[in-house]
Amino acid sequence: MLLLDAIEKAENDEHVKSLASDGYFLCSGFASLKSGSINEWILHYYSPKNRKVVDCFVGQADNAVTVGEETPAVKEMHKIDKSSIKITVDKALDTVKKAFRGKASSILIVLHKKQTLVWTINMITLDMTVNSFDVDAASGKILDRKTVSLIKKFDIDSKYFPFFDFTIPKIRTILYFKK
Repeated sequence: MLLLDAIEKAENDEHVKSLASDGYFLCSGFASLKSGSINEWILHYYSPKNRKVVDCFVGQADNAVTVGEETPAVKEMHKIDKSSIKITVDKALDTVKKAFRGKASSILIVLHKKQTLVWTINMITLDMTVNSFDVDAASGKILDRKTVSLIKKFDIDSKYFPFFDFTIPKIRTILYFKK
């Protein structure tokens, strides 16, 4: 499912129309790539007046739009101008896959505004390493790339499993995914 299709479905929903009339605007979209396709987008609508965010779930299969509860925003969000989205998520993914040397077990996608509108694509590997790419939503160029080990970042090894040898990726994978 394309993001612009999800946005269109959401904008035609009465609950989302009500949010818009209350001053909410689209600030980001999130999806997880499953089985090679996106079946649901989570659109985030932000209210600068009350600094709250509402999640809007847009599914492909059932054509349903579900609006969640208001939650406090972590920070001020910026409005997304959907006409600024020149590169589809598929093109952004193709660009990232060419630059990424590895096998991702999970791919998380976010469209949001930093200095410019970007697709942030997170390629998560079995050894819990996140390769994060920012792709310009207008030009398709990779603007930034970061690699972070979640295990090292949160010191998971010594804190939770001090008696295991975490240099063996299979043990690490079994322990974290069997919880």
